[in-house]
Amino acid sequence: MVHFAIFDPARKLKQLVQLIYRRSKRASRHQARQITGYPASGSQLKTVLDHALPSPVDQFTSAKGSLKSAGDDYVVDVCDETYYAGVEETRGGEGSYCTLKMENTLFKVHKSVLMREGSVFADSKFIQGGSQPPKSMNVPIIHLPENASRFRDLLWALHHLDPGNPRFVYDPSIHRLLNIAELSRKYRFLPIEAWAVDQLHRICSSGPLPFSLSSLRDSSSSITLTSCVADDVQSVDTICSRLLNIAFSSRHRSLFLLMIKKLVVHTLWHDFHAGPTLIETIETLSRCRSRYQRHVHQLLGVVYYRMLVDMKFIIAADKSPVVLFPPDMDVERRMRFLSAHRSLTEMWDDLKHAPPEVSFSSDDAHTSCQANWDRLWGSAARKVEVAPCDCKQRCRAGHRRHTADVLALLKLTMLAVSQAIQDSQLICGECSLAGLESIDIIRDDIINSLGDLFVYSTVNFKDE
Repeated sequence: MVHFAIFDPARKLKQLVQLIYRRSKRASRHQARQITGYPASGSQLKTVLDHALPSPVDQFTSAKGSLKSAGDDYVVDVCDETYYAGVEETRGGEGSYCTLKMENTLFKVHKSVLMREGSVFADSKFIQGGSQPPKSMNVPIIHLPENASRFRDLLWALHHLDPGNPRFVYDPSIHRLLNIAELSRKYRFLPIEAWAVDQLHRICSSGPLPFSLSSLRDSSSSITLTSCVADDVQSVDTICSRLLNIAFSSRHRSLFLLMIKKLVVHTLWHDFHAGPTLIETIETLSRCRSRYQRHVHQLLGVVYYRMLVDMKFIIAADKSPVVLFPPDMDVERRMRFLSAHRSLTEMWDDLKHAPPEVSFSSDDAHTSCQANWDRLWGSAARKVEVAPCDCKQRCRAGHRRHTADVLALLKLTMLAVSQAIQDSQLICGECSLAGLESIDIIRDDIINSLGDLFVYSTVNFKDE
């Protein structure tokens, strides 16, 4: 009799399937390391050689976001939809293209676009990373510590602009121009930088920009700003800071002085409040030795003045105002603001009791104009000082205007005197015009001297 042994193949088939699955999983992880296992970029601009197999990378060109591997350890890079040359474009010419990586976005751009006009990319060491890659590797990847969206604006300029041809007319948004100006200077595309700065000066000088930007779009939007998502809104404070830095670094005198003039006017007369970013920028520029130092010093004084007069204050027992500083203000700045507060308060006391000097006519018909001018000025100044404030916020009863707000008090006094002259007819038209012009001169002198008031000196606090 012949004996037959019957084996159940189900267990063996299960082991075989598990073995195939483990090998395929290890292979996919190894492939993911080849695609995305790039070293992290540092704070300094540097190049890192790495390689990526073209077939696995190209399959992610249509991806819309960050894709992760099965182990959630690696983020798959996304090829840019506009500035990543596909297989058909680079067929037979891979060596003519350069692959750039910012965040998790890959750009593949022709070297002739990046290496033109003596840019940073024209250095062969930069492109090659200091050594030739092996033949088995693909095009080296250059890691840049930039925002992918901002760098996309620079690539738009490199592909579409012709700064030397005046027939071409472009209408980019102010955000795209800011990105182009900053990055073109960083990577030394000098003609592109000059074009972007000129365009910024043109759009800022032709209207109330950037203070009219109440709602903003992304960097690829047009200059007609209507609707936006709240998360995409950039503050005017940041835009003004970037404009000042761009104008200063590119030595564009017209744009720099235009921004200073706009900031002074909107801060004093249009209730613009500079934020921490803009204040820090102005303070940094004030410490730089340049031909604009006097203008920056004046702007810093105006910004400090607005900060001072907007602070809360209480009336002490001797009826003098006492400023309540924010708890996060450092001691050095408090001392400077106290010095300026004392100087401004004394300045108003002098103006209140001593009217502006006016060169009245020496004719007999104008002998009473001087006496009437002094009387009307003193009466108007006292009324303005004790009048309730016109704060837009809800104030406590009996709240008075800050006596350190000399410019506002001077403006209100001028309006009161002008109305009194019109009602009383005690001063002739020629003398009243001369008196009002003298007030304008005093106002300009105060604005020009604001920067000198915010200087701490122990002499100002000696006992009298």
